[in-house]
Amino acid sequence: MKRVIVDAAPLIFMAKADLLGALKRLYKKVFVTTYIMVEVERPIKMGYKAPEVDLIKSAEIVEIKDLTAKEIVEVKKISKEYNIGTGEAEATVLFKRGSFDVVIVADIRAQRKLRELRVNALDLVDVGFVVAKRGIMNPREFAKRLYEKAHYRTQRIRDILGR
Repeated sequence: MKRVIVDAAPLIFMAKADLLGALKRLYKKVFVTTYIMVEVERPIKMGYKAPEVDLIKSAEIVEIKDLTAKEIVEVKKISKEYNIGTGEAEATVLFKRGSFDVVIVADIRAQRKLRELRVNALDLVDVGFVVAKRGIMNPREFAKRLYEKAHYRTQRIRDILGR
């Protein structure tokens, strides 16, 4: 079974689109850093209703991995040098520890940056094709849910849906 790190945005979009079940069928468990989980929970802390946060927690799919102080220094360096978010930088550092297979991001630009860092990164849209390859769901249905339920409307999603 692949060991997968997921950034906050793809996790939130998949929860909103009711796709956590597909993610769980694919990977059984996904990993996040403490900071990524803080990003996921931020709307709740700010007093907003965010049912997707409860869905993520109740799905029992997320395992939190802490970074060391030395790794956090590396995160800051990577974030600044490559102009990526802290969550993406933390996912990069966690990946470089070894024993992880892929990092899922929701930004094609971040995917390119992570690949520059020699991180096997997968864009959220591509997860739909992995889901389809495993026979879990049609990629068009995956894209439709992201578009309609999660309001994830990238050009790639629109292209899949013919919009």
